[in-house]
Amino acid sequence: MVGAIRVWHRAKMLKSDWMKMPTEHFETLHFGELKAGDHFIALPTPGDNEGHGGLRQPHRLYIKANRDCARRYQDGVKMALDQSLRVVKVE
Repeated sequence: MVGAIRVWHRAKMLKSDWMKMPTEHFETLHFGELKAGDHFIALPTPGDNEGHGGLRQPHRLYIKANRDCARRYQDGVKMALDQSLRVVKVE
């Protein structure tokens, strides 16, 4: 029981810390706005049923390779992405 209370308290403090962050920390970008070499997480799109689990599952980190492509950070697999894809830049 003590462990569960400790985890709950840490989660509550994390939320409190997030609430103090400036709004721009939570804004999304489009893939087309990123520069080559930028790290990002792609957000799910409406109707996207590829089995990634939506926003409740871990997301893969990508690196923008050029105007139309990105590479998965984990294994370097290259994929074409739409310029309008919503992403969160990771710094």
